[in-house]
Amino acid sequence: MIERGQPKILTPHVKQKSFLLAHPGTGGTTHRIKASGVFALLVACFSAALSATFSAAGADLGFTEVAAVTLDGQGRDASAEILAIDQRSNTVYVINSENSTLERFTLLQIGQGTPDPSYELRPLSPINLSLGEGKALLVAGSVPLRNDARPSATTSKLAMATSVDVWPDADLVAVSMARLDDQTDLPPNGVVLFFKMASGELVHSVEVGHHPDMIRFLHTPSRGLELLVANEGEPHPTGRYDGSGSISIIEMGSGTGPPTAPEGWRTHQLSIINPETVVTGTIRSKYPREDWPKDLEPEYIAVSRDGSNAYVSLQENNAIATIDLNQQTVIRVFSLGVKDHSKPHDTIDTIKSDKTWQLKAMPIKSYFMPDAIATFEQRGNSYLVTANEGDTRGGTAQNDVIKVSDINCDVRSTLPTWHTRRNLKQLSKLEVDRLAILEHPMGCPEQITAFGGRSISVWDLEKETLIWDSGDHISRVVAACLPAKQYDKRSTKRGAEPESLELWESGERLIAFVGLERGDGILAYDLTQPEQGEYIGGIFFKDRRHRGPESMVFLPDETDPDRGLLVASFEYTGTLGVFSLEHRASHPFPSTPCPD
Repeated sequence: MIERGQPKILTPHVKQKSFLLAHPGTGGTTHRIKASGVFALLVACFSAALSATFSAAGADLGFTEVAAVTLDGQGRDASAEILAIDQRSNTVYVINSENSTLERFTLLQIGQGTPDPSYELRPLSPINLSLGEGKALLVAGSVPLRNDARPSATTSKLAMATSVDVWPDADLVAVSMARLDDQTDLPPNGVVLFFKMASGELVHSVEVGHHPDMIRFLHTPSRGLELLVANEGEPHPTGRYDGSGSISIIEMGSGTGPPTAPEGWRTHQLSIINPETVVTGTIRSKYPREDWPKDLEPEYIAVSRDGSNAYVSLQENNAIATIDLNQQTVIRVFSLGVKDHSKPHDTIDTIKSDKTWQLKAMPIKSYFMPDAIATFEQRGNSYLVTANEGDTRGGTAQNDVIKVSDINCDVRSTLPTWHTRRNLKQLSKLEVDRLAILEHPMGCPEQITAFGGRSISVWDLEKETLIWDSGDHISRVVAACLPAKQYDKRSTKRGAEPESLELWESGERLIAFVGLERGDGILAYDLTQPEQGEYIGGIFFKDRRHRGPESMVFLPDETDPDRGLLVASFEYTGTLGVFSLEHRASHPFPSTPCPD
């Protein structure tokens, strides 16, 4: 494993080197739009003074909030989930899960050509995803799954929108729906709904695997247009059923021609593991390999630049799966291993009752467990960026969480390193992996492992190794910027939970944005040198008007590689925020990472 670097806060900017960002049509998360459209955007509504904006010494990235809007919750608190942007009509699509609608906004500019233009988010009529009360959706006449898929147990399901993507060339916006059924012991299949972008008319629906969690359009010259679907296969909360994790590939047209009529679409269902899959490292699962399909849970999809491979985060399993899209098979699964919090740059706060920040080196490990992932290429090498949020099955029939104070080590004559009076005072309320406790013959293992890396990482995909991790940097910035009275309560769980991720190609630089679901902020890291990631700025929302950044899309200014807009959705406040980004050498360098 290559020794990772640490975030550079007090050193000069990293030396620039050329790189190739994964193409937005296949493997990247960068969304391009013409310059006239980039600044045909949103109304300036909130002052930047309300936010804590900061940069690192040696960095030069400035965040300024220029517009925001709150979704309509119809008497309830709205929830702004995943978003996508149509680059031709400058339309933002965002899932409002509380209303079961797909909200739409047109991005318009006020005062085009002025030094400080204003922006407007002009609402359009939403697309209704509900045909019944609340969040119920009656799905009928959908295209059935092929290959090894089981048909749905019933024709009517309670459904929740989980992901959205757009493909303007085919005038299509797709929304995945996860269905819950309390009347059967068989896991219901999910469904993907396809709408016309302009009219919002439902044109087709396709059944996929159980609990689709993320969708992504992909077009390649050899295979044409496809929609990739990560089916998480989550168990029923009560344990009534447990679905299998899988990948659905909806083939919509071959070659370079236009998509075929929906009646000609074909759906392939891939198991997330098969007998030929090469497995590296220890995969987190309570089952033997032959039963892994019902335990591995696909979360997020990234694609290689040439569209030949897809990479899928298996969050609860702390692993990455590689799919050969030409052969339509999962060829590799590799474990991400664990972080060592006894190291000085991987300190961790494990106490919430004191309402103060106490980052300390502790004799424990943690799983990385990424949610969002993204790919890029540099110097002929392929890399994967991960936002190491962490996740558990706590509170369900498959509970995998235990507090350290509930681990009984009385039967051991020699106690493990972590089980000392001093350490237990720090660790007693920390949530750790219950599976390791159950597997140990005395119920008191030598190592305890927490959930989530509380960081972002860069991985070499060919070597399947970690080359850089931000360590405890996110925790240290949160501690500098946010009051412990409000945020320290997350310390015994998964900290700030870096969840969402977006990449920006800026000249010769590659910048990664990471959204902190429980830290109510967005941080930026320069990954131009993947082995030496550098923190370069961010924004927090101390007034909590934006909470829980769930999804982000970057819109570059193609007339100026040093400028662009970042559009973000915020789950807990039901808001959209738009942020102007600029990095220039003339930006002042604050002496602290989060000035007042």
